[in-house]
Amino acid sequence: MPEALEAFFDGVSKSPSIEQLIVHCTNMSSCVGSLVQVFKHSRSLQELDLQVNGLSDKNAANHLSKVISLQFELKDSLKWKLGLRQESEVNLDTMGLKKVNFSKNWLGEKSAAQFANTIRQDNYLRSLELQQN
Repeated sequence: MPEALEAFFDGVSKSPSIEQLIVHCTNMSSCVGSLVQVFKHSRSLQELDLQVNGLSDKNAANHLSKVISLQFELKDSLKWKLGLRQESEVNLDTMGLKKVNFSKNWLGEKSAAQFANTIRQDNYLRSLELQQN
């Protein structure tokens, strides 16, 4: 299963039009690191929903925080580059991660602390759901 998910994530990372990635009940804890690569390259994904996947502080906290931080770093970098060139052809509000749902996993205090530090710097994320963890 992890190899299939990794191949799937690779395809999603190259898609210019997919806006939502919803993966429920897959027990993807062993390949959550592959998500980092998806969000390193994707500008179109706006929603990430990973409910009921067995994600925990031990196997996912660092990767999930990195997913969020990569998106705001990408937008900040693009905003800076466009500002230098005085271009405004890209609307930053229409690209990148806006909603994240990590509900019904086993995320605890470590994850909460990492998410708090990450979103403190993020001006773009609009929703972070962590119910029933």
